[in-house]
Amino acid sequence: MATGFPSHRHEGLAINGNDALPEVFLATLHNKLIKTSYLDVYKTYGRGTLLLNEVDPLFDDSTLELIIEALELYLNDNPEGGHGYFGPIYLRHWDNAPKSTRIQN
Repeated sequence: MATGFPSHRHEGLAINGNDALPEVFLATLHNKLIKTSYLDVYKTYGRGTLLLNEVDPLFDDSTLELIIEALELYLNDNPEGGHGYFGPIYLRHWDNAPKSTRIQN
């Protein structure tokens, strides 16, 4: 699968017995970043904000840290980050209450 990010697993990305969450997150993010359907909106309004939602009963602060770590690895391998349609990227997640975390400028 050619997704633009490394398919190998990085040590330390296991989450409560579920090591797929960072990879699933990165696949979702990557698919958003490479979409060309944002082009018309980008031309009209400029860079936008991307908000991704994560609802998973296993999600906690350590999961967020692992996703941020995985995102840093992804951005090191993909410095362009897609087409440049987005500025800040936020991850809306649930711990005990919904909250949003800015994960990328």
